[in-house]
Amino acid sequence: SQVKSWSSEAKLLADNLDTKNLEQIRERIAAMEKSINEEFTITVVGGENQQSATRRDFEDENGKRVSGYYLIVQARNQKGKLLKRRIKNIETDKFHVVDTWAEKVPEDVYERLKKDKTDDGILNETTFGQKVRGELNIQILMPGSDDKPIQRGGQITKW
Repeated sequence: SQVKSWSSEAKLLADNLDTKNLEQIRERIAAMEKSINEEFTITVVGGENQQSATRRDFEDENGKRVSGYYLIVQARNQKGKLLKRRIKNIETDKFHVVDTWAEKVPEDVYERLKKDKTDDGILNETTFGQKVRGELNIQILMPGSDDKPIQRGGQITKW
């Protein structure tokens, strides 16, 4: 539907010989094509001596409180190559291109993975999500306490 909308817009721009805005539409379509063709898996960093999660706190006039629980993740293609992703940090409202970021999760997911990691120093449950070719969106696979995939809750790029 987005390409159809851009096509209609492009027709009007072409009729008006607006090459500058036509080029912007071409760039948007090329970026969407690239995204559709991407394929990768997002995994929680789980090795020994690697930080897998973080709890964010903040302090205000009411004292210190938890602002969120996060799993530290990376995206890798099918060959295992670490990919850089453009991530919007919910704390700064700015985009950053990074190869490691953190995904906000419910406290019960954080605690479950924390227990898993503290058992032997290695995280066994590492798959967070995947992006399949032909789709625009990432499919979240990390289950919550109800065994259904959690909702994506925001990302941070520094901790």
